[in-house]
Parts: sequence; structure tokens; C-alpha cells
Amino acid sequence: MIVPLVPGRKHILPHAQWGHVSVDDTTLVWRHADAGRLEALARLRDAGFSESAVAADAPRFTALQKIPRSKWQEVFDDWTVVEPWRSAKPWMEVGLRACR
Repeated sequence: MIVPLVPGRKHILPHAQWGHVSVDDTTLVWRHADAGRLEALARLRDAGFSESAVAADAPRFTALQKIPRSKWQEVFDDWTVVEPWRSAKPWMEVGLRACR
């Protein structure tokens, strides 16, 4: 799969590999855990967290207040699942692009 993170800037099709995600400057190995992270990221976005909010180390209290308290533990669990992507920018960018 190819995901041009900056459309029109680079031609990445020649770098595409079966079973990988090719982005502007690299090829990502997409594992089963990444699929789970994408699901968690989608739930966070559906709950109302912005793209910049999910990149933060912790959910903002102002955003949490808009969610029923009964759902907070699910938000915290999903926040933990997405944690590895916060330091792996290409994966986070692909995940966010997929959630748009």
C-alpha cells in the first residue's frame, strides 16, 4: 500500500512493497499490533479527540469532560494502545490519514 503523506510532492509507487506501507521517505512494516492501534486511534477520533490531541501524552481534561465518565477507562486504554505511535511519526501520520 502506498500513502503519500504530502500529496503531489514525491512519487513513491516505485518503492511499494507487498505487505508494507510505503510513505514519502520510508517503507513501514505494518504488523497485527498496528491494526489494533489503528482501531484504538479511530475510537479516539470518533470520541471527539482532534488529531493534535491524540498526539499528546495524555488526554486533555477539557476533552474528557465531553465524554461520559463511564467511557473514560476505554479512552485511557485506547490512549495506552496508541502510545508507541506517538514516538513513531510515520505510523501516526498514516493512522491519522486513515481515520479522516
